[in-house]
Amino acid sequence: MTFPRASAALVLGLAALSACDQMPMMTAGGGAPAMGGAGTVQASGGDSTDLTGFQGRSVDGSAATLSGLGYDNTRNSGQVAYWYNSMTAACARMEQSGGVYSSVVMVPHGEC
Repeated sequence: MTFPRASAALVLGLAALSACDQMPMMTAGGGAPAMGGAGTVQASGGDSTDLTGFQGRSVDGSAATLSGLGYDNTRNSGQVAYWYNSMTAACARMEQSGGVYSSVVMVPHGEC
């Protein structure tokens, strides 16, 4: 039995889409990072190009999450830390107060 070309393409397309269900997804409770829009890696509170969602989050344990998103802590000045993602050239200025990030601002990569 032969399938018309359109039917074969549809079957292959559906097979490819079903493989997407096998990708790990990030949940609010933690887990593996999930792919966000435009190829960014997304985690609870931020992604590879925008960390503003970390504002209000606990500083404790965040370094591992930030590293998992591709960021490196490039410098610290008092209560301010700068995190840089070399893959996306994103830079975040993260100020902490009382054990949480009180201010998270994405800044030009030259500031990192």
